Amino acid sequence: MWAPPQQNTCTLEASLQSAGNTQECFIRFPGGILSAKYGFLFPEDIIPGSYNVCFDNKKTHPVTIEELSAMAVKKGLGGYDTIIVLGGKHYVNMVKTVFFATEVYAPLSGYKGIGYMMKALKEAIIKGVPL
Repeated sequence: MWAPPQQNTCTLEASLQSAGNTQECFIRFPGGILSAKYGFLFPEDIIPGSYNVCFDNKKTHPVTIEELSAMAVKKGLGGYDTIIVLGGKHYVNMVKTVFFATEVYAPLSGYKGIGYMMKALKEAIIKGVPL
C-alpha cells in the first residue's frame, strides 16, 4: 500500500486513495495525519516506505513529544480553537500534550482498535450523524 511498484516512496494522499473505501472520509478532511514515526504529515508529504512504529512501544522509537512540539511550530499548526483527533488514546494523548492549551475532541478514543474505529466512522458518514 505504501510504495508503488515503480518507486519506493509515495504521498500520504496516494496511500489513502489506495486504501479503497476509506478514501472518502480522509481525502475530504482538511487536516493532517499524526504518524508515530514521522510526526505530523500533510497529504502532500512523502512517506519513504512502510514502517512499524507505535507510540505505546518505545522500542520502536516513536517520535517524541519534543519533536512533535517543534514540528507543530515549524508547520504552523498552532492557533486552532479545537483539534479533532480521529484515533486511539495514544494518539489523543500525544496531541493533547503538544497542544495543551487547545481543546481536543476525540470521538473515537473509546473504541478498542482501528477496526472498531473505522466501522464507527464509516457508519457515521453513511448515516450522516456526528460521532
